[in-house]
Amino acid sequence: MIPYEEALPLQRKIAAEVNAVGPQQTLASLLQKIGDAKRRLRDYPVAIRAHREELTIRRRLLARDPNNLAARRNVSSSLDYLGNSLRESKDLAGARTA
Repeated sequence: MIPYEEALPLQRKIAAEVNAVGPQQTLASLLQKIGDAKRRLRDYPVAIRAHREELTIRRRLLARDPNNLAARRNVSSSLDYLGNSLRESKDLAGARTA
């Protein structure tokens, strides 16, 4: 288990208990790190799952504040990470639509 995975249940609990932007951003960042680590290890299903969950959180945060430049950049970055994982897993159709 990579340290990020050990931190995941703890961060999920914090994010669930506190309806604030900070814990949600931290959870999304943690999922991005897990996804990136798993992609580098070629564990594509786990990487894709982590990036999809990250993207869902980032989109939810953007919906709360649509004019927030950082939130828009985070959604764009999440789409990039997801697309890279899909492409490397040979899901080119998924990568194009991510």
